Amino acid sequence: MKKVLILDASPVFYRYAFSSVQIAKNQLKIKPDENGIYPFNEYKDIFVYNVLNSISGMKNRFDVDEVVLAFDTKPYWRQRLWAGYKHGRKSNDKSGIDWNALSDAIHEIAEVLDESSNIKVINPKGIEGDDTLFVLSKELSERGDEVIVKSIDHDIYYCLAYENVKYWQVKHHTKTKECGYVSFNESELNKLKFEHAFFGDSGDYILSVVAFSQFSDKFKEVYPGITELQAWPKRYEIDQKFIEKYGVSAYKHPRFGAKSYYKKQEKEGFTNEEFLDRNPIYRMNYELNKKISLPEYIPDDIRRIIIDEYDKKHNEKNPAKLNEYFLGNNLFNLIGKIHQF
Repeated sequence: MKKVLILDASPVFYRYAFSSVQIAKNQLKIKPDENGIYPFNEYKDIFVYNVLNSISGMKNRFDVDEVVLAFDTKPYWRQRLWAGYKHGRKSNDKSGIDWNALSDAIHEIAEVLDESSNIKVINPKGIEGDDTLFVLSKELSERGDEVIVKSIDHDIYYCLAYENVKYWQVKHHTKTKECGYVSFNESELNKLKFEHAFFGDSGDYILSVVAFSQFSDKFKEVYPGITELQAWPKRYEIDQKFIEKYGVSAYKHPRFGAKSYYKKQEKEGFTNEEFLDRNPIYRMNYELNKKISLPEYIPDDIRRIIIDEYDKKHNEKNPAKLNEYFLGNNLFNLIGKIHQF
């Protein structure tokens, strides 16, 4: 039995990208170009150091035998099920980060670690870090390994359903932001899953069960003969084209949150199933959301890709190559920590 840390890596890298550009701006006094972008090469060594030092620190903190870095790669397989998946994220980037240069640096770091350390990098095309955490935590648990998962995403709570899996989290909702292992019982996990599929996840543009169930007045005026049920299979495309042409949505977007829903449910006495049966679109949205958001619905071919990717990696340390990379990026403070990778 071994002890494995599986890290949702993309958020870690992006977090240090934001903090590094702030150091470049406020401490190093690096000037941006005419587009407000700070030259990445002038603070790349800071970014790389912060990322690698963080990974090394986590490996030591949890005293693990193995670290797995799980990355997101596009295009996401969930977009085959729901065209709008993650497309609702608004872009108002004023960070000053050169995202192309950052992407190259992340790829470079991942490649060096994958080839020169016993850190395994899992990033098959179309698969998200969450998928890797879900699939590998279950698989390694069944193999008898002890698993620690670390992510900023609350979805990873679902991994706690598996034996010998722990979830380490910075508890941002507390004043002291203390860290610790999070625990949920089966009933709590089932409620989280239900609410995820029922109320959706705005961050990933997974909409609630009532979404796309009511046309807007403008749409009914322009296309009076179409029903919401007829439009449902192409709802995202219809809405995008209507917005592009008329500047307003084809649908009404009523507020639908857990607090108001449960209050109404308590008052009227209906069950969740009875509510879903009020409109076939509610039921179709709910069933789709489960397939998109819950780990037990990850397709078998995706699971196989992740497990095969993990199993084929038999990483061997190459201190010489790591040393060369550290020197080439002015990471002198990490040279003494090569054994930790």
